[in-house]
Amino acid sequence: MKAIKLIPLALLIFSFSGLKAQHHRGEHHGGKKEKMDAMRVGFITQHLDLTTEEAQKFWPVHNEFRAEMDKIHEERRAMHESIDKAKFDEMSDADIKKMMDKNFELDHKELAIKEKYHKKFLEVLPTKKVAKLYHAEERFKRELLQRMKGREREDGGRRHDGRGR
Repeated sequence: MKAIKLIPLALLIFSFSGLKAQHHRGEHHGGKKEKMDAMRVGFITQHLDLTTEEAQKFWPVHNEFRAEMDKIHEERRAMHESIDKAKFDEMSDADIKKMMDKNFELDHKELAIKEKYHKKFLEVLPTKKVAKLYHAEERFKRELLQRMKGREREDGGRRHDGRGR
């Protein structure tokens, strides 16, 4: 019941940070990212059963975490997009090695961010709720992928970005 009461609070907190992030990112992806982020907030709120005090401390930290992770994901997405355009067969071994090294660099940055925020989450939430957070994040990803797969089947095998397989 507490989670239902906290959803509006969580969405309010999220919306302010989302507006700032949207300003920096622009409105690419047609609002899909904002919709997905709102779904994530609701999902996490429901699974963590945060008190009002916990929510007030947790969501600003989580929003910072998401913003840092989003930067890494955007960098990785841009790199993969350039690979799609360049085609591996047309690239030199040196260029491919640079891209692989960049991918490992992004993996290291992502891990450093996770370690940094793990400590911060433990400062604002009990250990069990931090563990529930990680579990909820994984479940959210799995459920989102299942939804996307379901849409692909409904769309006759087209991917969510409109391209074929």
